[in-house]
This record gives sequence, structure tokens and C-alpha cells, in this order.
Amino acid sequence: MKALFKVYIFFIFFYLLQGCTTTTPLIRATYQGDLNQIKQLLAKGEDINGLGGKFGETPLMVAARQGESAIVKKLISSGANVNAMGKYGDTALTAAAWRCQFETAQILLKNGAKVNTKNKGYGSTALMLAAMCEDTSLTKALLASGAKVYLKNKHNQTALMTAARKGHSQVIKILLNSGAKVNKPGFRNETALYQASEKGNCNTVNVLLSKGADPNLRSNNKNGYPSWTPLMIAAANGHIQCVDFLIHNGAKINAKTNYPPIHKKIMGLFLNNRVKTDIRDQPDKSALFWAENGGHDKIVQLLKNAGVK
Repeated sequence: MKALFKVYIFFIFFYLLQGCTTTTPLIRATYQGDLNQIKQLLAKGEDINGLGGKFGETPLMVAARQGESAIVKKLISSGANVNAMGKYGDTALTAAAWRCQFETAQILLKNGAKVNTKNKGYGSTALMLAAMCEDTSLTKALLASGAKVYLKNKHNQTALMTAARKGHSQVIKILLNSGAKVNKPGFRNETALYQASEKGNCNTVNVLLSKGADPNLRSNNKNGYPSWTPLMIAAANGHIQCVDFLIHNGAKINAKTNYPPIHKKIMGLFLNNRVKTDIRDQPDKSALFWAENGGHDKIVQLLKNAGVK
């Protein structure tokens, strides 16, 4: 009985806490995209900046994220705070950028949205979020409004690194032309080139190399992680076109890994669980070893043709 009572109390508190983030009539109408209902609620004095919904947002954040341009304009003209923060630290602009909503983001920028505000979750700016979008319009608009290309999030990632991981080559060109540093290190000292090589975004690898990316900069080996080059990670993950681009742009084919003894599970993060040999017994290996160990025969042949020892 005591256990059942505890469960009962838990659910009471759970529902009480759920009620702390309510869906107000104005939030509900915004989710539904009902402009006429929104006008009526505003005329009745509904709190225009009140937080609600599952993400604890203002109506303006919801409208911006959903791409509701007419509603965004109405809310702003009625006094909505364009820089208000939601429960998780997002603004209407970061909400719009998260969902690649160019039109609503543009409206917000024209009405005083702060372009370099970071959200609380990952410390991301609108530009970092826009870098995940393939459409370049939003990136261009943010940069024209003063977005800073060098800012990093809580994981030490810049907008350029985000675009590299996503394989958005056109976004990368725009960021580099706007002052982004092609060889700037990020998380674990990984450059944009390293991250594109890891993900197999080979067209992006080619673009970065053409813009001066150094193919021999290594990730670090702190906290038990290996120190690898882009060539090693591309070979290990079976990305043959990336390997080809790297070889023909000066990658050192005989460079060796550099890492302390680490657990196989950690290495699995880098090799997508393709490791067949206990890597604790395999220090100082080149890209050839990792290609062979992953069963990537075409890459093995490519490396041998390039003169790997």
C-alpha cells in the first residue's frame, strides 16, 4: 500500500508540474495558424508574450518556427517582444533558424531581432542553426545582419563545422567568404575538414581543400580519444571518394595514429563498430591499417597505388 501511495503522489506532482507550462488560447491559435482567432484574442487583451506549449514558447516563437509570416507580422505590430526567450532559452529568431524558415527570420531581423543570441540548450546562434539548412538564403540574411562566423556553441562547434557535418557545400563557401577560418579547430580539435571526412561528405571535403583546408591537421588524443588525420577517419569509415580527394591534396598517407590505450567501445564511436581487431594491441597504425581492418578493399588498393608503406 505504501508503494502505491508513493506512486499516486508522484502522479499528482507530475500533473501539477505539467500544468506549469500551459497552452494558452493565444498559443493554441498560433499553433493552428488561425490569424482571425489571434486577432480576437489580442483585442481581448491576451498576454502576447506569455509562455506556453510543450516548448515553453511565446506565440511569436511558435509562429516563426512554423513559418507563419502573416501571424509573425501581426504579433510584432501588436507589441510582441522579438527578443523574448522561451523556457529553453530560444528566441523567435533561433526558432525560425532551427526550422529553416527564411521568410519569418527575415521579418524578425527587420524588426530588431538580436542576431548573435545563443540559446541555452547547446549555446547555438541562429547562424549555427541555419548552417544545418541546405538553402543558403537564411545564412546570407543572417550574415548581412551581423551574424558572427567565429562564435562557438557549448560543444566548441562553429557554423562552418555544422555545415561540414551536414555536407552543405554552398553554405560553407558563403561562410568562408564571410571570414570563417577553414582550419579552426573545434570539438576534440577536429576541423571542418575532419568532420566532413568522418561523415563521408566528399563534395564538401573537396570544397574545403580547395579553400585551403589542411589535410594533415589531427584531432587530439585527450581523454582517451585517438589522434587521427582526416585521411585515417575517411579510410576507416569507407569513404573512398574522400580518401581520393585527400590523397591528391597532400594528405600524408603514412601518418600514424597517436593515442593512449583506450577501450574498444570508445573507438567504436569513430569506426561505426567496424573494428575487428582489439585496437589496444594496435598502436601507431596508418590509414592503410584502418581501411584493411574495416574491410574496405577498394580503399586499400587506392592507398597502395598511392605508395603507402
